[in-house]
Amino acid sequence: AVQLTTEVRNLRSGAREAVDHLVMAHEQVVLGEVFYSAIAPEAAVPPAAGGSQLHALVEAQRQLIRENTARLHYSWEIWRSVVEHNPALVLLTDASGEIHYGNRGFLGASALPLIGGNLFELLAGPAIRADLRAIAARIIAGEQPEASLEGECHLPDGRRLHCLWQAIHLQRQDSSGITWVISDLSREHSARL
Repeated sequence: AVQLTTEVRNLRSGAREAVDHLVMAHEQVVLGEVFYSAIAPEAAVPPAAGGSQLHALVEAQRQLIRENTARLHYSWEIWRSVVEHNPALVLLTDASGEIHYGNRGFLGASALPLIGGNLFELLAGPAIRADLRAIAARIIAGEQPEASLEGECHLPDGRRLHCLWQAIHLQRQDSSGITWVISDLSREHSARL
């Protein structure tokens, strides 16, 4: 689970980098249009066949955007495949615990019924609910980037599993959230008893 968490974090970083390149390329096209229209044409890039220097710059930037979009799509497909085929339950929540995404994981069914529900109320066992809320608050406050806790997970089908709950800070442009990786340790836990 730790290795998978690291791999997901690396893939997420690659996707974030591709998005940054895409945004930067778009900004360069916009700035290039403004900049090159205000200076002498000879200061621009060499003209394309039958076109202006600005046209050549715009075309080069469009090509860069296409390449970065392809990289972003590829990165997203890898990340999605890793998450969707992960035996652990992977959930993305906002600061309050509202579930925005979930994979199939060990649920045995789609996580779609969980979307919009509260992680702490739907899945956390009563004994660890307050501790998980405290972990989430510390992560969102920036006091720690990640944390983990072992405890009970109550599934919608009535099963009770002993799980490792890992919480990892998820910084978005407009808000913060948490990636939860919940691994079933029931067999290991039973063997320890």
